[in-house]
Amino acid sequence: MRNELNFLAFWAVNDRLKPERMMGQLSDMKEMGFHGTIFHPRYYPGIPAYMSEEYLELLSRLILHAKQIGLQFWIYDENGWPSGSADGRVLEHFPDSRCRWMQYENGRVEWHEVRQFNTFDREAMKWDFSTGTAFP
Repeated sequence: MRNELNFLAFWAVNDRLKPERMMGQLSDMKEMGFHGTIFHPRYYPGIPAYMSEEYLELLSRLILHAKQIGLQFWIYDENGWPSGSADGRVLEHFPDSRCRWMQYENGRVEWHEVRQFNTFDREAMKWDFSTGTAFP
């Protein structure tokens, strides 16, 4: 294990994915002295469609370009927060999914819930949205 400090640029993507422009931005990061980037489609407008074949191919091109110029490439992807929502597709498929919790307030225990992806739901955790089927 090497004991060295690395600096990564947090790359908040807020526009359509344009390969040449983005590869240029990666090269700029390298030139500025960054060791890598953290790719995050934070306010991504969905062009190309999120997680589509075109999106994944473009992301692969960016990763390979980063590797070629010596940059680390991390993916921090919570499109449609919070993590695990798959851009809202989980709730479309599991509309009854709820996160529930107990909270102690003013000497009382109260139950709360919110319509959100429940990572404790075994069936939801098995679902493969790329194929539309459950994992074995």
